[in-house]
Amino acid sequence: MVPADWLGLVARHPERIASLTLVSPRLTPQLRAMAARLLVVTGDQGVPAERARQLLATVPEATLRTLADYTCLPWSDVAADRSAEIVTAMLDGDAGWARDRHSERVSRWAEP
Repeated sequence: MVPADWLGLVARHPERIASLTLVSPRLTPQLRAMAARLLVVTGDQGVPAERARQLLATVPEATLRTLADYTCLPWSDVAADRSAEIVTAMLDGDAGWARDRHSERVSRWAEP
């Protein structure tokens, strides 16, 4: 996922996003608006992992899950390589955005 896919929505309407999970993203300062609703999954090795840790240090409310012995390279298919761990991270009740929150079903269609 490239920032253009979600960056405008995060920048303009962060209140409309219940949670955002990014796998090996290019992190941008606009993500600070997501704070406790942000989950970042990245490898534990290499420059991408270091960049993720540095930026997330400025957003302590965010949740960082690292994939052991993994380097997220631009050509990596992280979701295919480590899908079980990503799903576990997303379903983990300890994640700040998942804890003590509930969701409402929202329909885009108006009810009669």
